[in-house]
Amino acid sequence: MEYITDNITYLINQKKYEEAMKECESLLKIYKTWPDYNVLLYDKWLILFHLWEFEKSLKVYKYMTIDLNIKNSVLYYMMGQVYFELYKYQEALEYYFNALELKPKSINTLNNIGIVYLNLWDYDKSLEYYFKALEIDSQDVDVLNNIWNIYFYKWEYFKALEYYNIALSIDPNDEDIQNKRNITLKKITSIKK
Repeated sequence: MEYITDNITYLINQKKYEEAMKECESLLKIYKTWPDYNVLLYDKWLILFHLWEFEKSLKVYKYMTIDLNIKNSVLYYMMGQVYFELYKYQEALEYYFNALELKPKSINTLNNIGIVYLNLWDYDKSLEYYFKALEIDSQDVDVLNNIWNIYFYKWEYFKALEYYNIALSIDPNDEDIQNKRNITLKKITSIKK
């Protein structure tokens, strides 16, 4: 049975979402009593997410979590993503916090909570979650980049530069880091004039 879902996973990885959806839909009709039916539902949900069909993905998610009573940190995390893409930030936070409850040391979840708070213009709360993520992995360049963003937005350029220097020491060849560091240096130079 695994090879059937493996093919759907393969199609998703190849970005052949319509083909993956057709196969998934036909298998969902055939294997309703299959013990891992929820794996097929998750695949369907993931395909809809990749197709940017967020409202449809919400229906599948609600069926999985309410009707089938599935509690899964990845599912909660991905639903946070769906709500974030729909600009429904409070709902996104709710699902990210549910994911965090099941997997408290998830850097991605902590980072995304910070991103939501950034979009809500709550820079201090955003930093709180970025720093929690850094406590787990002080070498995470994405988190360091997001901390830079906050300090840059707050016009705290020296603090922003501090975090970009750390990120640059971890990944000296990252052009994005180099560019943002240079932007920060220009801001600092223009202030000194």
